[in-house]
Amino acid sequence: MERGGGFFRLNAQNLEDAGLIEWVGQHLKDWEETKHLFPSPEEWMDEGMAIISSVLNVCSKILARSKNKEEAECKRRVEEAEERMERHPISALAWAAERERRLAIWENLKLAKERRWAELLKEKGIETNDKMSKESFQSLLPRRSAQQMVELKHPFDGAAPAASLAAGMLEHARLYYEDILTTRRPQDEITTDLTTISNIWEDTSVKVATPAKLDLDRPITLEETTQTLKSMARGKSPGMDGLTVEFYSQCWGVMGPPLVEVYNGVLTGGKLGKRMTHGVISLLFKKGDKAEVRNWRPISLLNVSYKILAKTLARRLGHHLPSLVEKDQGAFVRRRSIFNNIVTVVEVLKVVQAEDLNTAILLIDLEKAYDKVGWTFVMTTLRHMGFGEGFCKWVVALYTLSTSAVMVNGFLSSSFRLSRSLRQGCPLAPLLFVLQMEVLLNCIRRHPQIRGLRLHDAVECKVKALADDLFTVCENAVPALTTLKETMQEYSVLSEASVNWTESYYLLPHQFELEVEWGMKRVKQGEEERFLGVLLSLHAEASAQRSLLQSRIAARLNLWGSAWHLSLIGRALVANVALFSILWFVCMVREIADGVFAAVRRLVARFLWKPRSKNEEGFITKVSWELISFSRKEGGLGMWDPARKNKAQLRSWLCKVAMADSREDWVTLAERLLMREWGLSRPEDVWACFFMKSFRRKRLKSQFWRAVMRAWKDLPPELPSNPLTKDEVLVQ
Repeated sequence: MERGGGFFRLNAQNLEDAGLIEWVGQHLKDWEETKHLFPSPEEWMDEGMAIISSVLNVCSKILARSKNKEEAECKRRVEEAEERMERHPISALAWAAERERRLAIWENLKLAKERRWAELLKEKGIETNDKMSKESFQSLLPRRSAQQMVELKHPFDGAAPAASLAAGMLEHARLYYEDILTTRRPQDEITTDLTTISNIWEDTSVKVATPAKLDLDRPITLEETTQTLKSMARGKSPGMDGLTVEFYSQCWGVMGPPLVEVYNGVLTGGKLGKRMTHGVISLLFKKGDKAEVRNWRPISLLNVSYKILAKTLARRLGHHLPSLVEKDQGAFVRRRSIFNNIVTVVEVLKVVQAEDLNTAILLIDLEKAYDKVGWTFVMTTLRHMGFGEGFCKWVVALYTLSTSAVMVNGFLSSSFRLSRSLRQGCPLAPLLFVLQMEVLLNCIRRHPQIRGLRLHDAVECKVKALADDLFTVCENAVPALTTLKETMQEYSVLSEASVNWTESYYLLPHQFELEVEWGMKRVKQGEEERFLGVLLSLHAEASAQRSLLQSRIAARLNLWGSAWHLSLIGRALVANVALFSILWFVCMVREIADGVFAAVRRLVARFLWKPRSKNEEGFITKVSWELISFSRKEGGLGMWDPARKNKAQLRSWLCKVAMADSREDWVTLAERLLMREWGLSRPEDVWACFFMKSFRRKRLKSQFWRAVMRAWKDLPPELPSNPLTKDEVLVQ
């Protein structure tokens, strides 16, 4: 498959050349004198950065060519010395010494490469214990072929033939994203106040506090952007200008002040440069048919100069987001956990099943939610919540003048304007998405007609969200369900984030039928549906999650092949980081069967002791799993024991209970379930029962809490005395 050249990306190794850094500083100093020739500071900065990008692109090619030439010359000279040793026996000793000298030079070049490869992997969060070879480096990096398009169907015309050439695939992808990123409400201006045509914002009463408003609106300082730059990850793909975080870190002394001036110019009517706000949409395959463009996730590769501003604003907003977003939203808010929402879903399903409630659990799919969100809706939400003029101006500057191009197999499409979308790849986008999503969640929470699962003191569990993954609990009655759909439709019309009802699912006890028909799919008895990475069901005890985990680990092992280039310690590291990591997410909320762990350990043991063997071949385990689980200081390999890790993760839920707010839904639901099973009358007595042997011996019906109890029983805490109340657990 033909691949394009993509776009320039500065090699961080070139920053070691002092001449390049010196030139950048001198260029910006000279460029300062041309400022009066441009109509605005942002255009002046845009053109100056374009010159830097072009020059560094040329210099990078020259440096790369010279390094390759140097290594080839070393190889040639070693071969020449070996040839002369054979041709002239009398001077063999002299040529042998010369050969050793030349080999040392060549070896130093190789060592420098290996160090660079190790540094690159470390920047990506990958630690290595082996000598870094080219094969190891390539194995640890994402495979390019996995993200390569072979053909692409027309996004709108099912009768059109699929494109298999680069130009055709690029055109199909561009058509799709230009359409999806174009607003369906052209009548709305960015200043339009949608509260005048809808009362959907009436249930959102929270406002930004005055100190927070002043903090968000204050001008950006050089010190603040310096801290932002230090917090940004290294080794990431840059935007179209090819200038990386490493480059900005190296040259921040000369580049920081003019950039901060451009950022603050937005507050007085300025804009961001056209090149600064331009992005490249890179496509990452999700699942399904690779020929369907909808099965590819769009990630916008944005210039670092853009991301510094966006992340600075995100860091400011992150401090104040917990007071603006309720705990039902588990994504992108500090001190929130995705697992709390997962456990809430699991507990709701158990309560509905145990009490035979005529209550529907809906897993609602918001189609391309980030890409379809309208800017007018976002800005109306910000103004309604009391965000200041300065923060709103920065948001407008970051999004409303942006352009994009699509990249397929290294080929770039022509640019097009965006008129909606919170770009995936922008540091500020997730936080803005959560804020505008809160409008919908508030409507569902507070609408009296939508009835959820009653907890206590008139509190109801109605909705949970993780960004755009929506879970709702609704009484199975026409008025409640109809109101829920009307609320969703109103939100969809105003925000443009459409609901895909045909890809949404619902769960309901088998004796009931859903009172409405929206095209949703029912998860029937014995079936399961995935939500937030975990398979859910009302009745299935023997979850397919276990076999799915086992097959995923086997597939990941196949990617590593025979691993001939790794040592035993290197293979142990791969097992811990690349293989067992697949388990940990699910292990937090599910007890994995011993048979699955045994099968996984066997797969990993084969990888450790006989990596070249085929699946049907036998192998000898040279050291027991218990011994290799010891740390390397104690003579082991530092391998995880997945069974003990699973128990430790489940056991941690009792520690989370002690630290949790008693008003959190998952805690209240746990107390409701366990009070019913143990015949208790007070919620606070539930947690004391975990310290009583008579209760620990009882088998719980709740699959989740049964697993937690078993883990707690197998790994009990060392306590001087048994606490009797939740407060005593917390105090100790």
